[in-house]
Amino acid sequence: MYDYLLYPKPGEEESKFYFSKLFKVLMTLAIFELFFILRPPVLSKVMAPLFIISFFGLLGYIIYDLVKEHGSQQNTSSNQIINILKSTIKFFSIIILPLIILFLALIILIFLVGILGWIHGMIF
Repeated sequence: MYDYLLYPKPGEEESKFYFSKLFKVLMTLAIFELFFILRPPVLSKVMAPLFIISFFGLLGYIIYDLVKEHGSQQNTSSNQIINILKSTIKFFSIIILPLIILFLALIILIFLVGILGWIHGMIF
């Protein structure tokens, strides 16, 4: 039985599949983060651990998937370096780049909330 939730369908591009899954997960985390920022005190005690667990769970799953994929291939010594480089590029494109974008979006969001608070304070 083939698991279509975890792996791309035969013929589907891997990069498209992983980026679409990562985008959905990061959008869910962004919504959680919005609730975390705009939180009532009770919600913050629930959302902080949820956000941390989901973030590190996603990170762990992607690293596990990369290691499993790398270990399942039959490598010769000449192709092993190329495969390690491919895995490293895949790791950076899947994890590091979206994290940088997410943190930049979070900084911009905090900046905009500060400006709106300043304008609200000036008007009222």
